Amino acid sequence: FRRKGEIEAALPDARAALELLSPVPLDRIAAAATLAAILLAHGDRAEALAVAEDAAAQHAEMRG
Repeated sequence: FRRKGEIEAALPDARAALELLSPVPLDRIAAAATLAAILLAHGDRAEALAVAEDAAAQHAEMRG
């Protein structure tokens, strides 16, 4: 997804995957990491950080 058009196309799919995987916590965390990477490549640093921080918090909560 490194080319501009590919990044644009990947964003909706990554967001959809995040929603689709919400009932499966570990898979949702992985999808969030992918979305964060796509957002970062797109230049959306603040949103990428927010998505990554949310995923990290969910992971920490799961670990107890």
